[in-house]
Amino acid sequence: RLQATGVEIVRGDGPRFLRDVREAFDCVFLDPPFDSDLSPQLLPLLMARLSRNGLVYVESPRPLVPPEGWTAVRSSRAGRVHYQLLGRLYEYGEYGADQRC
Repeated sequence: RLQATGVEIVRGDGPRFLRDVREAFDCVFLDPPFDSDLSPQLLPLLMARLSRNGLVYVESPRPLVPPEGWTAVRSSRAGRVHYQLLGRLYEYGEYGADQRC
């Protein structure tokens, strides 16, 4: 039903995929198993694979403090799920997206 082009859905071992892939992504939907705490492990790997203005949507059971180099563009909660839209910070400390997921 997704009416978009250039979309690739990858289901599998996230850390392995991010170590092996060489392309850059504009938008990543990161939804690891609910209580796995994989997000902190995956975000550093994503840093090298995200386009300059790329965004990462993250779901987690607890509020996620953005690690160094990331900023929360948006965040909220739905029931037990905390979700955030993260962007990379640059040397001047701002996130400057001119595109959206």
